[in-house]
Amino acid sequence: CTVTPEYTDEYKKIMRKRVLDQHQNARKIQTGNQSSFNRSMLSAQTGGFDTSKKKLPSDAKMARMERKDLMELLFACFEKHTYWGFKGLVEETRQPTAYLKEVLADIAILNKRGPYVATYSLKQEFKKASGEAAAAMAAAAAAAVNGSSTGVHGDHGSDEDFDNMDEDDEFEDV
Repeated sequence: CTVTPEYTDEYKKIMRKRVLDQHQNARKIQTGNQSSFNRSMLSAQTGGFDTSKKKLPSDAKMARMERKDLMELLFACFEKHTYWGFKGLVEETRQPTAYLKEVLADIAILNKRGPYVATYSLKQEFKKASGEAAAAMAAAAAAAVNGSSTGVHGDHGSDEDFDNMDEDDEFEDV
């Protein structure tokens, strides 16, 4: 069952009005007086915030800080937030990227899967320590990397101990 309207003058008038209303733009452009508009009005409307980030010039060189100081700064960053993106750490520490990656390899893990993909988090041995203990561990880690520590990896014994070992003691008969 279909209903078709009668083409009366009243129906044609309603349809014409409907078509004309669709073609008119709902938004009207208002022009203001140019003399009354100034920058202070614009900044008052936006709240005066400068949302643009100021980038450092690409040719600006970053000075390397000492490894121990950088590790302490990184521990402070990881106390603020558990997970950090590399760009955030570069901005926070203002260190060269290669040097920062080298130090991060010693104290942090790059998450490659999961919800925190492409972010760094502290290694487990550094998460447990906090404050001064973390600084002491950082100094020990820096010393181990520099090779100036003695006995960090443990004493493996002398050659005499190795020679005195019986071959039967090394392997168990199955």
